[in-house]
Amino acid sequence: ERYEAVVSVCTILKKHELSTVIKEVNVLALDDIILYTDTMDIHCGTMEDMEQKINAIAAILDEPSIPDGILHIEDLDQQVYIEPRND
Repeated sequence: ERYEAVVSVCTILKKHELSTVIKEVNVLALDDIILYTDTMDIHCGTMEDMEQKINAIAAILDEPSIPDGILHIEDLDQQVYIEPRND
């Protein structure tokens, strides 16, 4: 199941031309899939609506003044927000 998740996420990332921006895909917990960029951890939640989540991620990452931190996009029907990093 994790393999299918990785393949699916990577396929969607490539479709949205994010395969070079996203440096790592973590599917150890299938209820909280995490994508990593150089400056942001992106918590995606489950595979549900992953196409729409990655579409939203692409738009967010395209913003010129996006802050570093943790992007929470687990549920598109709930609040999507960036939590500042504490390091």
